[in-house]
Amino acid sequence: MNKAVAGLLAATAFLGVASASAADLGRPAPRPVAAPAFTWSGFYSGVHAGFGFDDLTASALAVNITPTPSPEGFFFGSNFGYNWQIGTLVLGLEADFNYGKIRDDVAFLTVPAGTVGMTSDLDYFTTARGRIGFAFSNLLLYGTGGLAWGHNNATLDVITPAFAARFFDDQDHLGWAAGGGFEYALNNRWSIKAEYLYLDLGNETYTFATGPAVPVIGVAASNVNIDLKLHTVKVGANFKFDLFGLFSGQ
Repeated sequence: MNKAVAGLLAATAFLGVASASAADLGRPAPRPVAAPAFTWSGFYSGVHAGFGFDDLTASALAVNITPTPSPEGFFFGSNFGYNWQIGTLVLGLEADFNYGKIRDDVAFLTVPAGTVGMTSDLDYFTTARGRIGFAFSNLLLYGTGGLAWGHNNATLDVITPAFAARFFDDQDHLGWAAGGGFEYALNNRWSIKAEYLYLDLGNETYTFATGPAVPVIGVAASNVNIDLKLHTVKVGANFKFDLFGLFSGQ
């Protein structure tokens, strides 16, 4: 009797296992979860470094003299922006701040009584620009343009056999910037870029409190107009982040 009951229980268990196995065989295998598609949309910030050179024109107001300094130098900075991708079209806004020493000096008047020289030094500048480009998967090609502002220092150096003096003034220049570049995404967060920008920072008048020093060598004016234009080339890296949880799948 006990053997019969044991056999019956064993047969029941076997049938249950067989039935479960058959059900599993008829069930489709789970599909792999696809990785989220890459998008340029989102906020980002980054750092960059580059080289700039001025296309600068200066003129002394009261005399027919045009100093021709050619400032150049390295700069570095940071940027912050937002991209919005629609199909392959990418629209964006970006602001950057740059610090450096884009500098040159030139002697623009030499007479027997002495020499007058001028120095121009652009120490920081910033831009706020729109961007429009086209995405080819992880590669973005774009153009950009907007407002530009820069702070420039100028000195007037007067050297005579009797004395030497330096006079200083600084001005803020406001203008526009335009250019283009490319950016390549290494993954969903990090990207690298290269960019060219042309900045037209406009014309400002620098007033040097020379007193009697400049007229000693026959120059009747202490004001100089500087028309500041700048070419820049830079490379950098950006990090994309999900500021408000809008792109949590990325």
